[in-house]
Order: sequence, then structure tokens, then C-alpha cells
Amino acid sequence: ALGDTGAGERSGSEKHEHYLCGTTDENHTCSDMGDAYKYTFTAWTEKNSLPKDSGWYYLTEDVTLDKTWAPTGGMAICLNGYNITMQTDGDVISLWSDLKLVDCKGGKGEYGKITHADGMSGHGVYLKNSAILTMYGGNITGNDVSTITDYTVKKDGGGVYAESGTSTIRQGRFTMYGGKITNNTAKNGGGVYNGSDRIFTMYGGSITDNRATNLGGGVFVDADSAGTAVFNVSGNVTITDNKENGSPDNIYLQEYSGKSAAITIGGELTGEIGVGAAAVPVTIATGADSDKDYSNIITSDYYKYKVIHDSDDKTKLVLVSKTPTQKHEHYLCGKIHTDIGDHTSDEQINFATPLWMDGTTLMKGSEAWKLTPTTLNGSETALYVLPKGSYYLGSDIKLTASICIREDVQLCLNGCSIISDDYNLGSVIVDTGSSDAFTLTDCQNRGAITHATGKNGGGVYMNGNSTKFNMYGGSITGNSGSGVYVTQYNT
Repeated sequence: ALGDTGAGERSGSEKHEHYLCGTTDENHTCSDMGDAYKYTFTAWTEKNSLPKDSGWYYLTEDVTLDKTWAPTGGMAICLNGYNITMQTDGDVISLWSDLKLVDCKGGKGEYGKITHADGMSGHGVYLKNSAILTMYGGNITGNDVSTITDYTVKKDGGGVYAESGTSTIRQGRFTMYGGKITNNTAKNGGGVYNGSDRIFTMYGGSITDNRATNLGGGVFVDADSAGTAVFNVSGNVTITDNKENGSPDNIYLQEYSGKSAAITIGGELTGEIGVGAAAVPVTIATGADSDKDYSNIITSDYYKYKVIHDSDDKTKLVLVSKTPTQKHEHYLCGKIHTDIGDHTSDEQINFATPLWMDGTTLMKGSEAWKLTPTTLNGSETALYVLPKGSYYLGSDIKLTASICIREDVQLCLNGCSIISDDYNLGSVIVDTGSSDAFTLTDCQNRGAITHATGKNGGGVYMNGNSTKFNMYGGSITGNSGSGVYVTQYNT
């Protein structure tokens, strides 16, 4: 327990003294921190180094480092409103043991910072092996690992990087009761990278305005062969305004071999949390109150998805597609302009029918899109037959068989993806006659025809001898077979 560490003195001294939350008010409401006692901190007066021996310390001025601080044993440090700044490349703190980060603000009104000097790169805090970081206050900010060129240095977790576990070293922990993690940058997990088999518990505080160049602007929750990271939340938690290449990306839940990381709700939850995932539908949280409306607390980072209770288990929250209702109309190039170039004689196309996922059900318009027995090359197989018409994706769609197109079809990906979760000739099989064609466009320029991880097959397979495929936009990527298979007589 916090009160039993033996490292900090309890009240009765005239030294720097307060609760772990930073207040001296005996009527404070921070008992959920295990914060039943006032602790006494010993002054640290050096300005170019930090303590090596275990103990409870507070800063008396800003500290500037030229090498990474690696505290040993049990230690607590109160920033007292002052900053710890790394003035060279390298991590500010490399933690192998137990550190409590506290900040009473010292009457300054703002948290002290764990940060880097301008132009310098490194993590704010790097948690090694079974290290334990408990954060009660302070601001981990201004740390950037996204531009590091040394391949031996991890480019994930700009603010806090909790390295992934192994078969023998597991259960490092990061617990956040308060403070801020803001304005950090990394490849994955701009604010926090929670490695597989690590435990990140958030009872309060905020993670905001961080950036990722790949995934998880705020928090990246990992899953790999070693296991799935644990991310517990309760209390008043804020994870908002984090971005991935300019797009909202607050919490990214990694999926590995069909198993996705998830949030665990550990009690009463308030605040605001944004969340995203690689594909929907997916469970994004467990431990929910089955009678509680979380719609204003946990929200989707992507406007076409929403968070709801699982219909089979109300203690789970799932990320699903919203029912598409908007009008979808534009030119084949994806634009909506009315008088430019060859569009002077063209008409905008009304992509009238959405293809989308309602939970785990594949939908075509307002009806379930069911497999149809179809004869293809002399053999009967079950396919998703798409009849003549103009369609758009209302969400990512996951296929258990190929789409078969035999009439004139126009499809806008609308920034979403066709994801084949099966072994097949192609996610889309085009088998049209000479007078019809499959025409593909994408008004959002980020959709794809692809395969799920570990599944083999092509993108677009042009069957027969007279099929036509016109591509104005979208991406055909991530397929183990041909992106587009074209025979001698196809166009």
C-alpha cells in the first residue's frame, strides 16, 4: 500500500508536505488514490541532475538533464510546479523500478513538465520490464520519437512507452490518477503506448492533443503473440483531441489473430473518451453497467461508427456502423463540381443504395444481403450477387464470400473498405457481358478492396472473356493474389 512504503515521512514535519494528489486540504476527495496520509518530501536542490537513491523528493527549481534519469528502488518525486527538461536526444526517464510522479504545483497554477528541449527526440517515460509508474500529477509533454532514425530506438509511445511483455517478463504497470499527457508525438501511441501484457489503469487525468504518424494518437493498446495489453478505466477520464495524421484517433485497439484489445470499465465512469478500431463490429469495452448510457462518455473517433451495448451481453460495449441515411451523389471522379472539363456534359450519379454492416449482418440497403447459390465456370458456389445499380459503402464491410457482378454496377467506396475474410479468387468477381461494366470510385480517397490479415486471395478478379472494369478511385491493396486479374480478352 502507498502508506506502507517506508520511503516517505508522514505529517508531523515542517518539510514539504501534502497528499499524493498535491493538496494540503484535509477535506480533499482523493481517497480513491490510496491517499489517506500526508507525505513529507525532501528538497532536491541540484539543477542538472536528479536523485539516484530511493526516497521521496521535491524540486526546488527547474532541472535540465544531459543524460537519461534512471531512478532505482522505490522513489517518489514532486515536481512542485518545476520542469524536468532533457536537453539532448534520449529518454527523459528510463524506469526499471517503482516511481511515483507527484505535483503540488508549488503555488504556480500549472503542472510542472517532463519534456524535451526544442528539436530533441526521446520518450518522456520509458517503462522497462516490470517497472511501475504511478502518476498523480505533472504534465508529460513535448516529447517526440516519430523522427528518430536509429532503428534500435522504439518510435512508439512519445509520452509514455510501456514496452511489450515476454514469456518471462510481464505485468509492468502504469497507473494514472491525475495529471496530463499532452502534445507528444510517436509512430504509434502519441501519448501512451501500452505494450502487450502491460497494465494501464486510468482513474483520472487527461490525455489530449497528442499525435501519431500511424495509429493511436492518444493511446495505442497492443495485442500480439505475447498477449493482449490491459487498459482499465474508471473515474473522471479524458482522452480527446488526439490525432493520427490530422484525423481523430484517441484510443486505438490493436487486433491480432482475430483477438482485439479492449477497454475494461472498472467502476463508475465519467468524462469523455474517443475510441477507434481496425474494423467493425468489434467489442471495445467490457465491465460496463448494463443499464448505463455511455453514448456521451465513450464515442467513436470515426463519424460513421457508434458505440452501443452488445445485444447478447449488455456488460460489453461494441463499435458498430451507423445506419447510413445520407444522400450520396457525385461524379465518377468523386467530385461534386458542376462545370469543369469533361463534366460539362456528364451528370452526377446518385449512388442510391448503401452496402454496410449492421452489427455482424451484411446489409444491402435496408435488407440483409444474403449469399446466393451461383454457377461460376461450371461449378455452383455461394456468392454475394450485386445486381445492376449504383451503390456506396456506408461502412467497412466484411465478406465471408466474394461479391459477384454480372450487370452494370457503379460502386463508391466512400472512404470505407471491402474486407474479405475468406480464401477466394477475388473479393470482387466481375463476370459481365460485353455491354456492362464494373465501375469503381472513391469520393473520400481512402477506401480499399483488401483481405483480412492471414487470408489469401485477389482484389478484383475479371472472369470470362468480355468483362470490363473501370477504376476512377480507391485502392486495391493487401491481397496475396493479383490486385486485378485480367485475362487476354478482358478490358
